[in-house]
Amino acid sequence: MGTTTTSRRRGPDPAPPPGRIVAVDTARGLALIGMIAVHLFSETGPDGAASPVQSVLAGRAAPLFAVLAGAAVAFTTGRARVTGARAARVAAARLGTRAVLLCLIGLALGSFDTDRSPGVILVFYGVLFALAVPLVLLPTRVVLAVGVASACVMPVVSHLARAHLPAPLGTDPSFVSVATEPLTALREVVLTGNYPVATWFAYVCVGLVVGRLDLSSRRVALRLVVAGTAVAAAAWWASWLLLHPLGGLSRLLALPLGTEDPVSELLSVGAGGVVPTDSWWWLAVLGPHTGTTPQVVQSSGIAVAVVGVLCLAAGLPGRAGHVVAVVTAPPAAMGSMTLTLYCTHVLYLISPYARTDSVPAFVAEIACYAVFATMWRTRFRRGPLEGLVGGLVGRAGVWAGGRGAGVRRAPDPSAPSGARDPATADGSPEPASEGAAEP
Repeated sequence: MGTTTTSRRRGPDPAPPPGRIVAVDTARGLALIGMIAVHLFSETGPDGAASPVQSVLAGRAAPLFAVLAGAAVAFTTGRARVTGARAARVAAARLGTRAVLLCLIGLALGSFDTDRSPGVILVFYGVLFALAVPLVLLPTRVVLAVGVASACVMPVVSHLARAHLPAPLGTDPSFVSVATEPLTALREVVLTGNYPVATWFAYVCVGLVVGRLDLSSRRVALRLVVAGTAVAAAAWWASWLLLHPLGGLSRLLALPLGTEDPVSELLSVGAGGVVPTDSWWWLAVLGPHTGTTPQVVQSSGIAVAVVGVLCLAAGLPGRAGHVVAVVTAPPAAMGSMTLTLYCTHVLYLISPYARTDSVPAFVAEIACYAVFATMWRTRFRRGPLEGLVGGLVGRAGVWAGGRGAGVRRAPDPSAPSGARDPATADGSPEPASEGAAEP
């Protein structure tokens, strides 16, 4: 018998709006906190090795966001395959509108590009949402197969293509770059940027599969933990086998000086979204944000395991469940409005008031976000930017399908039985999906 992850507790537990999945909100909030920590603390310590923050969170927090974005796509389309021409139009209009709005917000933030910019992810996310439109029409098993194929094939395709392309610019997409150098901007978003869509597409596929599962089931949550942990461990083992027993590391160390990233630095600190193209052995590394198959597979597995653990924790009964609800309430509140808080963090980071490598400053920023999110949610269902984006997305759904046009679901053996369609009569999503589509 499954346990529920939505908050229906008695007593003083801070309850979210009805319909929200607490474990997913909590995961999204923790991912936001992880990204903030990665942005605020140095990559390396005094000894030149990766700092503890980077070792734990770099290359894991942002992919967790991407996987949860895929889960959000599932929530906004009824947590199952979309069928029928009318329902497909509604889903495409919703996802397409959200994609455009995320790109516009991302381009606006990219226009403030400075040395302190963290690498704004919103434009990349917007393109990923647009690419998710055909995925919602596919059965769950096919989506999983597409994700596996993408994780295995796209790093190789990227490696081949980038060997004939200029070096990455390392700048955020902006209105100016899109207007003056559209092809360069497209290349950065798809192949050479910090979060290249070509290799990040696998995360959306994985998240869509997870979002279609019955996350209220304890058995499903346990399977997510076991499967995610096993996949992450297998990716680590495959990278170790290729680099050590099979000699990949010695081949990389023997490369001539002048490669894009020193080997030791790339293995520990990671890269800016892609690896050099002067050796095929680079595709075996597991450094953060390297975009290799082992790195994509491992970070996907970790994200799935995190969601499973939080689903199990949210379903604990009695006093344990009460404690979990209280402890996870602040990150869950933050997770319900991550677009607003992420944009606020970017603006803070590029301002002259930002303090890096400061634990008090980091704690103060997180505390401010937690307090604001908790107070805001007592009065409003959505965060400020989430409300704006959600309203426009709902209007797009109405325009595409007409009033009363919901997202019909086809029977899918991998989808939760009896899962309700969160589409309302006006085409807007129920609270479970609000804010879920933004980082």
